[in-house]
Amino acid sequence: MASESLDAPTFPRRGGGSSFAESSRSRIAIDDGVLASRSLLVLDLAVDDHTTRRRRPFSIATSWFETWLLRDTEWDWTNLMFEEYARLSKKGVEEFAHVAVDDPDLSGLRDSGGELLFSHGSDDQAISSQGSRQCFDRVLEQIGGVSATNEFARFFLCPGDGHSARIQEGFGVDLGTGMIAMMNWVENRIAPDTLDALHYADDSTTVDGVRSITAYGTQLVTS
Repeated sequence: MASESLDAPTFPRRGGGSSFAESSRSRIAIDDGVLASRSLLVLDLAVDDHTTRRRRPFSIATSWFETWLLRDTEWDWTNLMFEEYARLSKKGVEEFAHVAVDDPDLSGLRDSGGELLFSHGSDDQAISSQGSRQCFDRVLEQIGGVSATNEFARFFLCPGDGHSARIQEGFGVDLGTGMIAMMNWVENRIAPDTLDALHYADDSTTVDGVRSITAYGTQLVTS
């Protein structure tokens, strides 16, 4: 069996010569950008051939700079300096703050008779579920607690779910489960107290386990 080798990655550096990656690992933040900088440099191992692998940054993070901020498909992330990172972070806030979805005041949705049902997998590999949790905590505070909020908005934190897919060998809530629950709420006025997280057998089609997940703010998981 041939041995595998890892090419040494090249990281952006700032004026003092320190690596962008090394600084982010040391939790040095620029304009509270430590999480973004860490996301930028999550390494994705991509197989080049049978014996060699190369390292590259997390594509979702770099595409934010390339596609949305710079609109330059030829942008080379390896030339990114800390000063430029800070400038681009500020530019992102200035240009896209108006489409942010983190306003906790959902009174307009409530007063219009709408319902909101959303979930987040606690094992999401790409987007931290703690962001959704903190967002909903602020909604609860704004609206007036769990009971008042649950009248029209419910959040399910789902252990075992990943990013758009359940974690292998774990329990997960699929799209169909959430859609049926939402339709039942809107059409029959039956709000979901729980969602079913399913476990699949090795054939990936046979359901061999079900776990009930309760709405956030009550008991998290019951078997």
